[in-house]
Amino acid sequence: MLKLKAVGQVTHILSTDPGIDRENPDFNWDKFLETGDEKYCPALPGEKLTKFKLRRLPHKHYLALSDKEGVDLVVYAVKYGLKAVENYEINGEPVELRFRGEGQDKHLHDETIALIFDPQTFTQLGERIVIMSTLRPL
Repeated sequence: MLKLKAVGQVTHILSTDPGIDRENPDFNWDKFLETGDEKYCPALPGEKLTKFKLRRLPHKHYLALSDKEGVDLVVYAVKYGLKAVENYEINGEPVELRFRGEGQDKHLHDETIALIFDPQTFTQLGERIVIMSTLRPL
């Protein structure tokens, strides 16, 4: 019997977040990526980690990835896969994500992408979205 793991939404913390307590005995980056359980990615005392809420890409957007590569691929994945963010500031100002479209076509507004674009951040988020969107047997 084929059993598929359906992933709705996960919280992702960037591996470069300076608030991660890497000395904490509970810290285990691989377990965090595997399970999405935030207990494996503890924060330093008094720190708030930036948390990105990611969703699995709808079928038609996943298929659209096939004609994209590099930066275009990760930007497209983030555009349709990033749903929310907590504790994220640019130049000391909290970031508020703006969206366009509805339902499966709901996506980040181009102005929001321009505001938050950072190659390292988008690469990490885009790769995570693509991985969680891929159907794979348990």
